[in-house]
Amino acid sequence: MSTTNPPDPAPPSPEPRPPVSPWIIITLITIVLVLVMLIAAGTLYLAYEHPAIATPIAVSVGAVGGIGAIVSAAAAIAAITRR
Repeated sequence: MSTTNPPDPAPPSPEPRPPVSPWIIITLITIVLVLVMLIAAGTLYLAYEHPAIATPIAVSVGAVGGIGAIVSAAAAIAAITRR
């Protein structure tokens, strides 16, 4: 008569992540928006005072601002959907 081993116990379930507070998400998005507005204000000032160098700076700021907006939106969506 052969003996069979009892089945292995189930692995422990991973601990659930604590919920992300919406205030953290709102705060991070607000900080990013304030920084983008400050950069935009600086760009407008440069466009007024030094129009020759404002165009390449405006293009750079637009690219960085667009990337920042995309990253912020992705982070907010990821944080909200992980609940």
